[in-house]
Amino acid sequence: MNQFEKLELNPSLRPKLLKDEVVNVLQSSVGLYEGKKRCLEYDDGVVYLTTHRILYVDNTDPQNKSLSLKLGLISDFKTSAGFWKSSSPKVTLYISDDVISTAASGSSNDPTNLAPSTPWICYICNHSNSGDLVKCELCGVKKTVNESSAASSTDSTDKQNGLTCPACTFINHSCMVRCELCDTELVASVDKSTPSDYVLVEENYTRQSTPDILPYVKLSFRSGGHSNFAAELKNALSQKQWERVNEPEIGKKDNDFNPSLGGISGIMRNVDLNTKETDEALNQAFSDLDVLIQKAADMVKIAESITVKLSKEDPGDETSSAATANFKTYLLNLGISSPVTKDKAGAIYHQELAKQLAEFLGPVLEQEGGTISLTDVYCLFNRARGDALISPQDVHKATSLFDSLNLPMRLRKFSSGLLVVQSLSQSDDAIAQHLFELIKANGALSAIDIAEVESVPVVLITEQLLMTEARGLICRDETIEGIKFYENLLIRSDLP
Repeated sequence: MNQFEKLELNPSLRPKLLKDEVVNVLQSSVGLYEGKKRCLEYDDGVVYLTTHRILYVDNTDPQNKSLSLKLGLISDFKTSAGFWKSSSPKVTLYISDDVISTAASGSSNDPTNLAPSTPWICYICNHSNSGDLVKCELCGVKKTVNESSAASSTDSTDKQNGLTCPACTFINHSCMVRCELCDTELVASVDKSTPSDYVLVEENYTRQSTPDILPYVKLSFRSGGHSNFAAELKNALSQKQWERVNEPEIGKKDNDFNPSLGGISGIMRNVDLNTKETDEALNQAFSDLDVLIQKAADMVKIAESITVKLSKEDPGDETSSAATANFKTYLLNLGISSPVTKDKAGAIYHQELAKQLAEFLGPVLEQEGGTISLTDVYCLFNRARGDALISPQDVHKATSLFDSLNLPMRLRKFSSGLLVVQSLSQSDDAIAQHLFELIKANGALSAIDIAEVESVPVVLITEQLLMTEARGLICRDETIEGIKFYENLLIRSDLP
């Protein structure tokens, strides 16, 4: 599998995409073939087709058996339908000639590595050719390995491997039916197949002489989807997005350095120029929804650059801390440039949606204290997906797969019916102890008071307070003003 490279995965076991790389389609239950040989080690996995690569994520051992193949290495492809139930549909990927010829150049088995000064005799017409020719200059038949020595070639050898015309005695190729010279019908006195010790030499390289890199690999689609995959592959190969990765970003120019623009004034001038171009891009993007969709990738880049700048600010500066916190909240809503859709994922849509949702919720849960309501998840995730909106049912089904996919979060249902997504690192004992310490330090508090302090929805704090009360750490006081929670003094050992 020398054509493939090892693929890095995210904690959710989804591939790590390159810069500007977007997933076009993915398909489950796909196996790999190296030439005609079935690779049992890579026999069941999910294949992602992106704008830059073909990615294979193995189902049995994704961390060690995930591979990637650059689209730039593919010169052509073809599809073949399965035969009834005995064979699955396949997509054959032909490797670029440059890759094969590079591997063949150092191979000792390459017939073209023969000394160019050695003359050779064509076994069809007996013409003596110079050693630097790969085709006979008289009849055009390609040079073979056994013709490397002119002195050792004899008429008897030619007759043994060809058909002699009974009329003109011309020695024809063993596959010929009529004489090439006089058109007399030939007698099939020998087997009409090329002798096994002859290997035809290509002009630049031979695929027989490259044992390490085969001329093609196959993708076997055992659950269908090869037609859609082939259509997307054709489109990706024609667009060649991988050749555009070095295009300049927003606000960056490739101008030559000018010494007169150096120093602090030059730095300030560049900062002002970048800020102006960023503002123009934002104003143009948000002026119309269609333009915003087209500029989604640019908006993600701007969000990432602003996030890096905000992370470098002085945490002790209280004047801008509140504004910075609010702005970071907005930036969390950006960043999904390649959302999972039903058209791309097919039968494994909800599994892939769950993995992408887990990637998105990682920083969100960290900011929200480890727990967030499913309603908020639906709103934040749809806002980040742009125009590729999903239904509440899809969000619920995706979050319910967190446990089975071994993702670092889970969907939890409280006794009241409230659904939340909770990080596995956050336990109920830790939540109860935190609320107990908060009430112990501040006295009687209501759910609204704690929700304001913790910046958590009231309905979620209410459930957590009831859970803490069930553990005996706090107790309640119900009055006309509402319910307030106090420290449970009965569990204190220091009281008489």
